[in-house]
Amino acid sequence: ADLPEVSVSILVGSPTSKCPWIFKDLADELEHVVRTLQRSTRRPVFFVTVSRRTSKKLAQEVEGWLERSIPHHQRYLYSPTKSDSEPNPYMHMLRGSKILVVTADSVSMTSEASSTGKHVIVACRKRVRGKFVKFFDVLEKFCGALPAEKFSEDILKNWGKSSNENFLDDTRKVAQELFE
Repeated sequence: ADLPEVSVSILVGSPTSKCPWIFKDLADELEHVVRTLQRSTRRPVFFVTVSRRTSKKLAQEVEGWLERSIPHHQRYLYSPTKSDSEPNPYMHMLRGSKILVVTADSVSMTSEASSTGKHVIVACRKRVRGKFVKFFDVLEKFCGALPAEKFSEDILKNWGKSSNENFLDDTRKVAQELFE
């Protein structure tokens, strides 16, 4: 069977009061997503960026996990603390990747990812509290922003057969649902 090639961007924010995740939560969910992609696709490539809000300690933990989990020729890490002179490739990652994995701590980052029409996986979603819960429920319902723990080979196969060409309508539905 011909396995698809896939590029994946992992966009890491920082724990917040509305989404108080810890590195172990993130690492466990990323491990699940990465292993599923490694089994189900040919030569997946992972682009990872941490935000300006990401602590130096967390950025180092992410970098260590990346080095242990993904072969060096299949990964790229951008970290503001290490790459001061390089521009953040965030927008290129949103445009260029087939699958976007985002942490649930940032509504804006998740909204931007979902508005691309790409497939979105939300890490640490089970840690979400308060008004964020409804936001992520609505985003999953209308845009398919999937919690990481629900990601599977079957879902990946279905994604390969479909694309979200109605994502602008979907984002309007999200806004309507949230503001009703």
